Parts: sequence; C-alpha cells; structure tokens
Amino acid sequence: MRNTHYDKQNEITKSKLLINKELALKESLMSELLKHIMQETAESRRNAMKIKQEIKQLHAEKEENLQVVHVHNVSSK
Repeated sequence: MRNTHYDKQNEITKSKLLINKELALKESLMSELLKHIMQETAESRRNAMKIKQEIKQLHAEKEENLQVVHVHNVSSK
C-alpha cells in the first residue's frame, strides 16, 4: 500500500513538472510571438506614415503642375 502511495505521488510530481515545463515553453513562445507582432505593427505604422507623406507630396506636385498648366493656358490666350 505504501509503495503504491509513493508511486502515485512520484507520478503526480512528474506530471506537474512536465505540465509546468510545457506551460513555461508556451508562455515563452507566446511572448516571442507578441513581440514579433508588435514589431510588425510598428513597422506597418511607419510604412503607412511614409505612404501618407508620399501621397501628400504627390498631391502637392499635382497642384503645382495644374497651376503651371493653368498659367500657361491663360498666357497663351
């Protein structure tokens, strides 16, 4: 009877250790995944800001070109 009790306790302890080890690994992997996602998100935001700036620049160039064309059309009349 005593042997069975100790065997059971030993088995439970091993199971707990294995579960804790697996949990620690999963937590570590989740932490790395979240870190990667946050880096990707930050990079996406930077890219979006760059694109917005490029669009602003292109709109400004378009307006300049339209004014030049307008001035040219007015002066050629």
